[in-house]
Formats: sequence, structure tokens, C-alpha cells
Amino acid sequence: MASGGPHGPSTSSTTAPTDTSTTDSKDSGHPQDPDDSRDPDDSQDPDDSQDPDNPTDSESTEERRTPSAESTPATIDFPDTSTAGPSVPRRFTLTSTGSDALTVSEAQLGGTAPQEFDITTDGCSGKELAQKEECWIEVVFQPRTTGRKDAVLTVPDDSVTAGHTVSLSGTGTLPPDLVPNAVRAVGRTLTFEIRNIGRGPADRSTARVVFTNVRSGEKVLEQATISVLQGGARMKAGVTIPTLTCQKRGDCTAVVTADGNGALAETDEMNNGQSWPAQID
Repeated sequence: MASGGPHGPSTSSTTAPTDTSTTDSKDSGHPQDPDDSRDPDDSQDPDDSQDPDNPTDSESTEERRTPSAESTPATIDFPDTSTAGPSVPRRFTLTSTGSDALTVSEAQLGGTAPQEFDITTDGCSGKELAQKEECWIEVVFQPRTTGRKDAVLTVPDDSVTAGHTVSLSGTGTLPPDLVPNAVRAVGRTLTFEIRNIGRGPADRSTARVVFTNVRSGEKVLEQATISVLQGGARMKAGVTIPTLTCQKRGDCTAVVTADGNGALAETDEMNNGQSWPAQID
């Protein structure tokens, strides 16, 4: 009951205690975020989820250490070569480019006509090449028949590419056939002509001229260098007539051998071998 005071009625008020049950209820009833309970030590580094298709750093390092190599050339096209061959050797070079040593296996010829080519020098098969070290192989074209020939030189190794290949090609032609002609004396010089009546090119050769004294049988040899002659080509040459052996007119005969040094393995050596004895007048 309110009681009056000297200045008027007094009012009594009571402050109600704060109800925290609602707040507690809300906090306890709110669903917990799973991330709030994550152990910070269990957080996953994005880098830990390595894509299996991508190499790890250690794998990348290992790959960089894999033996590797470079080679030149990729193709070798030989010039036309007669069946009397072989051609001039052509070189293939292999260079180790990796940090690890490169092991080279046995080089082989394959393809459609490997029998028409030959490995003449092999400095690669069975070798182990350090970084920047190189080796080489030389191949010749030695056609057994005429026409276009193709082959492949394969050089296996333990690099990523497992080796290197070189395409080989060339055309076989008929052999050269050198014959002497027009042998005659002009003053103290014996002149003659060498002609290639074959189809294949003839390499440099030596024409031999044998002077024979018809009375004593004494012989003297003179020689002349014959340049490269393509099929159908001819060349004039000459040698000095030996004064002591052939002092007077009619003293000597001369026989010219077109391919005197035997450098050309031609099909008709008798035809190349000699001219008819020419009387030195």
C-alpha cells in the first residue's frame, strides 16, 4: 500500500530481474558452424592436394636429369653414285645435352634398301656420353643396282626419345667407262683424249702412258692426271715423250691406259686398260 509523505504520495517501484533465458536459449539453440570447431593444425594446404597428372618438384627434378641428346642432320641425300661406288662418306653427329650421361646402343641400318648403304665409321655404338660430349657415325652410299634407294639409320639411346633416326637416300647410276682416244705425237709431246662413254661420273684418275723402245724393249712410264668426268664427257691430256728412250722417229710405241691407278672399279677394265700401240714418228 502506498503511504503518503509530507510532500505527497510516494511511489514504490520494483525493477524486474533481466530474463537471460531467452538469450541463453538462442545461443544454445543456434546450429554450430563446422568451421568454428576446426582444428587450426588440421587446415589443409592447397599445395598438399597434388594433381596426379602434374609431377611433383622431385619428379620435375628427376625429369630434368633424364639423359637427352641432339643430332644432325635429320636427312642425308647422297649425290648420284655409280654402281662402281662407293660415294664419299657423310657424317651423322650425336651430342649429349642432359646433365646425366647418355648411353648409346648399337646403330643399325633399316628401311626399304639398307643393303645399298654401309656404315664405315661408328664412334657412337656402346658409348656413354657426358654432357656436351659428342660422337659421330659415317655412312656411304654403295648402290648395287641403279635407281632411287632409301634407308634409315637408327641410333638408339636412353634419352626420352629413345634414340634418333636419319633418313638416307640416293640414286644409283651405271658405272663410268673411260677409254683413250686420238693418241698422237706433236713434237716432243704425246697428246691423247680420255672419254667417259659410261653414264656414271668418273672420279679423278691417272692415265698411264708406257713408252716402249721397239729395238731394246726398254720401257718408260709417264702419267697424266684426269679430272672428274661426267657421263659422255671427255678431256684432252698429254705427256712428254722421253728423249733417251725415244731418240729418233720410229724408235718407240706408246700405250695409254685410261684408268691406270685402278681407282675406278669399272665393268670393262680391258676397254679402259689400253689403247692400240701408237707409233711415235
